[in-house]
Amino acid sequence: MEHRAKTVLVVDDDAAIRRLEMAILTREGYAVFEAGDGADAIERLGRGDLDLLLLDLRMPMTDGWTVMETVAAMRRPPRVVIVTGWADAPPDHLRPFVDATLAKPFQPADLIKTCNRLRPVH
Repeated sequence: MEHRAKTVLVVDDDAAIRRLEMAILTREGYAVFEAGDGADAIERLGRGDLDLLLLDLRMPMTDGWTVMETVAAMRRPPRVVIVTGWADAPPDHLRPFVDATLAKPFQPADLIKTCNRLRPVH
């Protein structure tokens, strides 16, 4: 199946949510990495080998929109799913880089369905 080859970075400052997302996607066959804050996410994005990014927006220090600025500057950006408990709309210049939004709290089936439908762009 197409989604089995996807490499995913889960970014959330809430460790419980991060672990939940990682467990769900690992069971689905994804190769999953984690970042507990935006700065770690930016460092990991620098390697350029990710297909999908699950991104929380409201994090201390480096927030999700700052991470999205890095995504927007990438030659081959990953697909992006914003996972948030807030109704934050992306700024106009970042909107083309947001492929989906998943509201917290989410159902595991909704996370799987959202991720499975996003094919890698490279």
